[in-house]
Amino acid sequence: MNRFSPCPPASALPFVGHLLSQKSYLDTLRAHCAKRACPAGKLPKNDQLLERLQEETQVV
Repeated sequence: MNRFSPCPPASALPFVGHLLSQKSYLDTLRAHCAKRACPAGKLPKNDQLLERLQEETQVV
């Protein structure tokens, strides 16, 4: 919350929705992060990650 409006804390659901609906966004984001992140072999494949995000957001 901020001092100007009593809002609930932000949710990750809009971001997850964006990842699920804009297929190229995840590729772009990961390409950018891969330059400074852990080795690619330790990361899940995009399909695995999208499936996991979809599973986790269906619970909500």
